[in-house]
Amino acid sequence: MSITKLKSVNGAEIMENIENKTIYLVETVLKRLDVHVDIPRYIYGVEEAKEFLVQLIGDKSLENFYAIYMSAANEVQAISFIAKGDAVNVTMSIGEVIRIALLSNAKYIMVAHNHPSGIALPSDADKNITKQIAQAAKLFNIHLIDSIIVCKNGEFYSMRKMVNGDGYER
Repeated sequence: MSITKLKSVNGAEIMENIENKTIYLVETVLKRLDVHVDIPRYIYGVEEAKEFLVQLIGDKSLENFYAIYMSAANEVQAISFIAKGDAVNVTMSIGEVIRIALLSNAKYIMVAHNHPSGIALPSDADKNITKQIAQAAKLFNIHLIDSIIVCKNGEFYSMRKMVNGDGYER
């Protein structure tokens, strides 16, 4: 969804000052744009996010990387499209994930990307980038609560326990 589309919707003038990768969750705007995803109001972990993420990126033919930003009360503040890759990988900027977290006053981040292959298992690159995002976020007292891989068949994989053994500290 582009910022141009959002600007064209009545009541979305505030979007003018937001960079084109960040989608602030204004459900009425999304409905007017005919975007059919059920956005959870609160996200505590994969259970609240998996259906939304499968709807958002599960069926994409190229890898897409998104970040969801939550307040200290786990209320969704923003969703950001971070990067698009090819059929087997995506290169993204950790700095962009953290920058948007700071701009949205996020306390928690959840990142997600899809695997067009339909195999929801993390690669070494997936594991490494998840660790790097968690470490960078921690510098700003922001916590990565999960990194999720989703597929069009509804399969998903949570990498929460792969970092620090028992998940990310909250």
